Amino acid sequence: MYIIIFIISLAVLILVHEFGHFIVAKLFGIRVDEFALGFPPRLWAKEWRGTTYSINAIPFGGYVKIFGEDSDTENISAAEKKVSFTDKSKWIQAATLIAGIVMNLIFAWFLVYLLVLKSDGFFFAFADSAHITYVVTKETVVGLAAFLWHIVTLHADFSQVAGPIGIASIFSQATVAGFSQVVFLVAIISVNLAIINLIPFPALDGGRLLFVAIEAIIRRPIPPKIVQWTNNIGFALLIVLMIVVTAHDILKLI
Repeated sequence: MYIIIFIISLAVLILVHEFGHFIVAKLFGIRVDEFALGFPPRLWAKEWRGTTYSINAIPFGGYVKIFGEDSDTENISAAEKKVSFTDKSKWIQAATLIAGIVMNLIFAWFLVYLLVLKSDGFFFAFADSAHITYVVTKETVVGLAAFLWHIVTLHADFSQVAGPIGIASIFSQATVAGFSQVVFLVAIISVNLAIINLIPFPALDGGRLLFVAIEAIIRRPIPPKIVQWTNNIGFALLIVLMIVVTAHDILKLI
């Protein structure tokens, strides 16, 4: 049962994150080609108002395919340029990229708010949940910064972090503890997802924000092939990191 709860919770968190990118892109007139939950192969898809909404077989992930974000837009029509990510101002690009991170933090606060609302009044619940979310976010930033520093200095202890298997195991314990513990755990994971995506590393939102900042400074676009190759390498390194963390999860279970 906890496996199902874990998969549903992860799907909701990804949906919230990608919806942030989606809604801000739509708000500023950027074309969104696909809104996907999970990774291919595709199980279901439907096109509506120029966007393909799809559900894929691998549930651990999701994405929004924004026109012009990862592709060369030099040889496109004038009409397509108007709805391209790269044709928008740098602050609109940055807002679109950071929207997923903001949505995860807002969602975390909302979950905590629901938990404290039953014991506090509306005003106190609002303030208390904001404070709790701030504390969780601060501790997450400190812990992640320390872990990244240990990676750089080759002293990282991967047994202190958890991948999908480790998180699923934690979910099993939270399920036994009760519904409130599950909701709070989802809030913590949402904060972690936000902070991790803020890291200026290729393939993450933070890495894309870094490219936008560089382009704003040098006043010209970075060649699309460089962006694509950098993101591909970054994604490959993230997969390797996930494999290492998952291997530690399995060893801890054994």
